[in-house]
Amino acid sequence: AAYFTLSPVINILCFLVLKNKFFGALLLPICIPIYLKTPYRTSKALLHIMDDSRDENQFVVDDVSKIIKEAIESTIGGNAYQHDKVNNWTGSVVETCLGVLTKLQKPYKYIVTCMIMQKNGAGLHTASSCFWNNETDGSCTVRWENKTMYCIVSVFGLAI
Repeated sequence: AAYFTLSPVINILCFLVLKNKFFGALLLPICIPIYLKTPYRTSKALLHIMDDSRDENQFVVDDVSKIIKEAIESTIGGNAYQHDKVNNWTGSVVETCLGVLTKLQKPYKYIVTCMIMQKNGAGLHTASSCFWNNETDGSCTVRWENKTMYCIVSVFGLAI
Protein backbone atom coordinates (compact mmCIF):
# COMPACT_ATOMS: atom_id res chain seq x y z
CA ALA A 1 0.00 0.00 0.00
CA ALA A 2 1.19 3.51 -0.73
CA TYR A 3 -0.16 6.77 0.59
CA PHE A 4 0.07 10.13 -1.19
CA THR A 5 -1.15 13.51 0.04
CA LEU A 6 -3.28 15.20 -2.58
CA SER A 7 -3.39 18.75 -1.28
CA PRO A 8 -1.32 20.77 1.17
CA VAL A 9 -4.42 22.85 1.95
CA ILE A 10 -6.82 19.97 2.60
CA ASN A 11 -4.47 17.45 4.14
CA ILE A 12 -7.08 14.73 4.60
CA LEU A 13 -7.49 12.81 1.36
CA CYS A 14 -5.06 10.03 0.45
CA PHE A 15 -4.93 7.19 -2.08
CA LEU A 16 -4.40 3.54 -1.31
CA VAL A 17 -3.07 1.36 -4.12
CA LEU A 18 -4.33 -2.22 -4.00
CA LYS A 19 -2.85 -4.93 -6.21
CA ASN A 20 -5.24 -7.32 -7.87
CA LYS A 21 -4.20 -10.43 -9.79
CA PHE A 22 -6.87 -9.83 -12.46
CA PHE A 23 -6.51 -6.09 -13.09
CA GLY A 24 -2.94 -5.19 -12.09
CA ALA A 25 -3.13 -2.16 -9.83
CA LEU A 26 -6.48 -0.70 -8.75
CA LEU A 27 -6.48 2.83 -7.29
CA LEU A 28 -9.03 3.47 -4.55
CA PRO A 29 -9.45 6.72 -2.57
CA ILE A 30 -9.28 6.42 1.21
CA CYS A 31 -8.94 8.95 3.99
CA ILE A 32 -7.09 7.72 7.06
CA PRO A 33 -4.79 9.91 9.14
CA ILE A 34 -2.27 7.18 9.93
CA TYR A 35 -0.92 8.77 13.10
CA LEU A 36 -4.39 9.13 14.63
CA LYS A 37 -5.89 6.45 16.85
CA THR A 38 -9.06 7.69 18.49
CA PRO A 39 -11.53 5.51 20.34
CA TYR A 40 -14.92 5.35 18.69
CA ARG A 41 -18.32 5.34 20.28
CA THR A 42 -20.73 2.67 19.22
CA SER A 43 -24.46 3.06 19.57
CA LYS A 44 -26.14 -0.16 20.73
CA ALA A 45 -29.04 0.67 18.43
CA LEU A 46 -26.73 0.69 15.41
CA LEU A 47 -25.45 -2.79 16.18
CA HIS A 48 -28.98 -4.15 15.80
CA ILE A 49 -30.21 -2.25 12.75
CA MET A 50 -29.61 -5.12 10.39
CA ASP A 51 -32.95 -6.90 9.99
CA ASP A 52 -32.65 -10.67 10.41
CA SER A 53 -35.01 -11.26 7.47
CA ARG A 54 -32.56 -9.66 5.01
CA ASP A 55 -30.04 -11.79 3.20
CA GLU A 56 -26.74 -11.84 5.08
CA ASN A 57 -24.81 -11.28 1.86
CA GLN A 58 -26.60 -8.07 0.88
CA PHE A 59 -25.09 -4.63 1.36
CA VAL A 60 -28.02 -2.68 2.86
CA VAL A 61 -27.59 0.97 1.90
CA ASP A 62 -30.21 2.29 4.33
CA ASP A 63 -28.47 0.66 7.29
CA VAL A 64 -25.03 1.88 6.25
CA SER A 65 -26.42 5.38 5.71
CA LYS A 66 -27.71 5.42 9.31
CA ILE A 67 -24.29 4.34 10.58
CA ILE A 68 -22.56 7.10 8.61
CA LYS A 69 -25.00 9.80 9.75
CA GLU A 70 -24.63 8.86 13.41
CA ALA A 71 -20.83 8.78 13.12
CA ILE A 72 -20.82 12.28 11.63
CA GLU A 73 -23.29 13.66 14.16
CA SER A 74 -21.43 12.19 17.14
CA THR A 75 -18.08 13.45 15.88
CA ILE A 76 -18.81 16.85 14.33
CA GLY A 77 -22.32 17.62 15.55
CA GLY A 78 -22.93 21.36 15.71
CA ASN A 79 -19.27 22.40 15.59
CA ALA A 80 -18.14 25.18 13.29
CA TYR A 81 -15.35 24.48 10.79
CA GLN A 82 -11.93 24.60 12.45
CA HIS A 83 -8.96 23.79 10.23
CA ASP A 84 -6.88 22.42 13.12
CA LYS A 85 -9.60 19.86 14.01
CA VAL A 86 -10.34 18.52 10.52
CA ASN A 87 -7.77 15.68 10.66
CA ASN A 88 -9.13 14.50 14.02
CA TRP A 89 -12.74 14.69 12.79
CA THR A 90 -12.09 12.76 9.58
CA GLY A 91 -10.14 10.09 11.42
CA SER A 92 -12.83 9.74 14.05
CA VAL A 93 -15.65 9.48 11.48
CA VAL A 94 -13.75 6.82 9.52
CA GLU A 95 -12.83 4.82 12.63
CA THR A 96 -16.37 5.03 14.03
CA CYS A 97 -17.93 3.81 10.78
CA LEU A 98 -15.42 0.96 10.46
CA GLY A 99 -15.87 -0.01 14.10
CA VAL A 100 -19.66 -0.22 13.90
CA LEU A 101 -19.61 -2.03 10.55
CA THR A 102 -17.05 -4.54 11.83
CA LYS A 103 -19.10 -5.24 14.97
CA LEU A 104 -22.02 -6.25 12.76
CA GLN A 105 -19.90 -9.29 11.83
CA LYS A 106 -21.06 -9.32 8.22
CA PRO A 107 -18.91 -11.14 5.63
CA TYR A 108 -17.55 -7.91 4.13
CA LYS A 109 -14.38 -5.94 3.67
CA TYR A 110 -15.03 -2.21 3.99
CA ILE A 111 -13.42 0.87 2.52
CA VAL A 112 -14.43 4.16 4.15
CA THR A 113 -13.56 7.65 2.91
CA CYS A 114 -14.29 10.94 4.61
CA MET A 115 -13.79 14.46 3.33
CA ILE A 116 -14.52 17.67 5.20
CA MET A 117 -14.59 20.92 3.29
CA GLN A 118 -15.17 24.44 4.52
CA LYS A 119 -18.11 26.26 2.98
CA ASN A 120 -16.39 29.07 1.13
CA GLY A 121 -17.88 28.96 -2.34
CA ALA A 122 -15.28 26.63 -3.85
CA GLY A 123 -16.49 23.85 -6.12
CA LEU A 124 -15.86 20.16 -5.56
CA HIS A 125 -16.32 17.35 -8.06
CA THR A 126 -15.75 13.70 -7.21
CA ALA A 127 -16.36 10.38 -8.91
CA SER A 128 -15.83 6.72 -8.14
CA SER A 129 -16.13 3.54 -10.14
CA CYS A 130 -16.10 -0.06 -9.00
CA PHE A 131 -15.93 -3.45 -10.67
CA TRP A 132 -17.64 -5.92 -8.36
CA ASN A 133 -20.48 -8.36 -7.81
CA ASN A 134 -23.72 -6.36 -7.97
CA GLU A 135 -25.56 -9.12 -6.10
CA THR A 136 -23.50 -8.79 -2.91
CA ASP A 137 -21.29 -5.68 -3.00
CA GLY A 138 -22.40 -2.07 -2.67
CA SER A 139 -21.62 1.48 -1.74
CA CYS A 140 -23.24 4.29 0.18
CA THR A 141 -22.34 7.99 0.14
CA VAL A 142 -23.75 10.53 2.59
CA ARG A 143 -23.40 14.29 2.21
CA TRP A 144 -23.82 16.11 5.51
CA GLU A 145 -23.59 19.84 6.04
CA ASN A 146 -23.99 22.57 8.58
CA LYS A 147 -23.56 26.35 8.28
CA THR A 148 -19.76 26.22 7.93
CA MET A 149 -18.76 22.91 6.32
CA TYR A 150 -19.59 19.89 4.20
CA CYS A 151 -18.75 16.34 5.20
CA ILE A 152 -18.90 13.63 2.53
CA VAL A 153 -18.49 10.02 3.63
CA SER A 154 -18.46 6.99 1.34
CA VAL A 155 -18.53 3.35 2.39
CA PHE A 156 -17.77 0.55 -0.05
CA GLY A 157 -18.69 -2.97 1.07
CA LEU A 158 -17.08 -5.94 -0.67
CA ALA A 159 -18.38 -9.42 0.18
CA ILE A 160 -15.72 -11.90 1.26
